[in-house]
Amino acid sequence: MNFSKTAFILVLLVSISSTNAQIGKYTGGSSKPAITEGGKPLHALVVFVTFDDDDDKKDASGIWNVGELPSYASDLFDNDTSDGITPYSLTDYWFNMSHGKFVFTGDIYPETVTLRPAAYYAETRRNFGETNREVLEKIKNQIDFKKYDNWSYNYREKRFESVADGIADMIIMIYRDPDAKWFTRGSGEEFSAIALLGTKEYEVVSGDGVSIISKPIVNNDVSGLTVRAGLKSKLALIEIISHEYAHFLFKSGHSAIGGIMGGSTFALNAWEKIALGYITPTVVNSDTSTFLLNDFLSSGEVLKVNYPPDLENSSRFFLIENHTRTNRYDFIARGGEANGRYTLDGDYGKGIYVYKYSSGNHYPPKVNLLTADGLWKWNITDTVKNSSLCGCDVPIFTRIGPDKDNGKSDREIKIYFNKALWDMWYDIDPFTGELTLSRDNMGDEYDAFTEGMVFSQWSNPSSNISKQRTSFFGFYINEISEEGVVNLELKFNDSTKFLPPASPEELEGSIIDEQVLLSWQTNKEPSMKEGSKYIVYRKTEEDNKFSEVGTVPHIVSAKTEFKDDIEDIESKVIYYMIKAQNSEGRTSSASQIIRIKTNNSD
Repeated sequence: MNFSKTAFILVLLVSISSTNAQIGKYTGGSSKPAITEGGKPLHALVVFVTFDDDDDKKDASGIWNVGELPSYASDLFDNDTSDGITPYSLTDYWFNMSHGKFVFTGDIYPETVTLRPAAYYAETRRNFGETNREVLEKIKNQIDFKKYDNWSYNYREKRFESVADGIADMIIMIYRDPDAKWFTRGSGEEFSAIALLGTKEYEVVSGDGVSIISKPIVNNDVSGLTVRAGLKSKLALIEIISHEYAHFLFKSGHSAIGGIMGGSTFALNAWEKIALGYITPTVVNSDTSTFLLNDFLSSGEVLKVNYPPDLENSSRFFLIENHTRTNRYDFIARGGEANGRYTLDGDYGKGIYVYKYSSGNHYPPKVNLLTADGLWKWNITDTVKNSSLCGCDVPIFTRIGPDKDNGKSDREIKIYFNKALWDMWYDIDPFTGELTLSRDNMGDEYDAFTEGMVFSQWSNPSSNISKQRTSFFGFYINEISEEGVVNLELKFNDSTKFLPPASPEELEGSIIDEQVLLSWQTNKEPSMKEGSKYIVYRKTEEDNKFSEVGTVPHIVSAKTEFKDDIEDIESKVIYYMIKAQNSEGRTSSASQIIRIKTNNSD
């Protein structure tokens, strides 16, 4: 079925507000412009820097050969937009993310600037601030720096204006790959890029009188940023440079996950777009409603549900984004089969994503990305010796039980191991039982809520703000069209009990003689009462598709069990999954799939 492309269709009673409450305090940017409507673009100068002893062997890929500009230099920025915007450029990225409200252009300094040997700076205990200053002294009389002074801050009216103030707006220094042992902040802190031109204050005045200013903190006068990772791909550099520029928009600090400031999703998320004035959320706060929700990144459509729903300026809320993966910067899922790559292959990672903010009116917000495969308690059970990931020992995490309110998804695990905090890099493939380098901390095919899935106070993850604060809110995905438009059914308060049940959890299985004994946690929804049941599905290697093999009536107990007779099955491996069906006949999405080795595999 193809749904209408209408932005939102509301069915039944719904109360909607278009306010963006207090999130939008960063509209226009904090230390640099975020919106250029009515003025000139923010125009940057990009300078590529090498050292006299740089070695070509560092770059077998040919991204940046010594003595040349890097291969991506010509289309990293558009220097104007009169002939259109180049896809996969920094200009395109910010025009796309801002929905046309921010135009970010730039020039490339026409040749690579070569400094003394890197060994000199290491031996004399200098850092990136000193090298940047040397570069600026070399080029200060070579070009027209007035081109890069177009914006100033009006302190009286507290807004940015398209008026020169004698200070360069943005100089971006990009180095190939200097040694992190000396190219640091001065405190030994390694970085790929930093929203500073140095850790000490200095000023270089160009031949035409424009000041280029370095300060040890991000503020209005700081004239640029520094990139150490110039051998990265162009997409990686777009992500890195955009993250650092966003520090000028939000100042210091990082959100825990998601967006350009939290990482692992590439594009700006809804909170960031709302805060910068790029979009306005649709606030849903009462009764039952149905939405047709278009692609978030292209349309800017996002739903906001406050806690409690009728508190307009609540710092606790949910933001709901639909990702069709049709936008060229929608890299929200780079784990699993994507193997860390920037990819838009097929439908990978397509669906609804839910962000839960427990402190969302200030930066950085306190946020969790709630993935459809649940929140869990975790433990380290083993290690991968000398992993290809880093040439070091890497921990293996195992789920030790669901925790629908306060657990962590595989995107968010941080466990201290070997003197460092570690993410989830390895996982067990449910279909092979083998350990794989999944990179699930970058998102996989199980993260999105898809057709037939429910999000409620009984699901994992839950729609509760915490164990003590029930949200009285939930949704069910009725259908997703071929174009990715989501038909989303939202319910509030007592209506949430009419949502379908959540997927059964903690499915386990063991073989006793010629039977498989399955058990799982019993669902707790009010609608799971007399007449409710669980449907058991089985798949063998020969059939290669799941078929119903039996049902179990719902009873009030901690666990539900089912015995499956497999005497006549010759497969070495059998797979099982469960669905719950409530007394109204509404059926849950499938549980996790488990893999059972039969006696035939001996």
